[in-house]
Amino acid sequence: MQMLETIGQLVRRLREEQGLPLRKIAARLDLDPSTLSKIERGDRFPGKELVIRIAQAFDIKERELLILYYSEKIANDLYREDFCTEVLEVAEQKIEYIRQKNTVQKNLF
Repeated sequence: MQMLETIGQLVRRLREEQGLPLRKIAARLDLDPSTLSKIERGDRFPGKELVIRIAQAFDIKERELLILYYSEKIANDLYREDFCTEVLEVAEQKIEYIRQKNTVQKNLF
């Protein structure tokens, strides 16, 4: 899996490598073919639940695809900001703080 590839590009590539028509993968994912086509073109972004179904449909490690999903989601939200690197650094610190706080709370109970 190429980490700079979008989820839509990945789905299209895997589908084409397997020689499967869009309608077959759409049926496997319980999606309308036009919705899957929009995802492949980048006109629509899938939700987390769909990403998990995509991982299952293509026998991809769920964790790897979720990393691609979240990184793409964050990148799309921040790429226009001049201070995106600083936002990511602060977010990383906040994640660590939240994890530590939750660990302490779990240990209290």
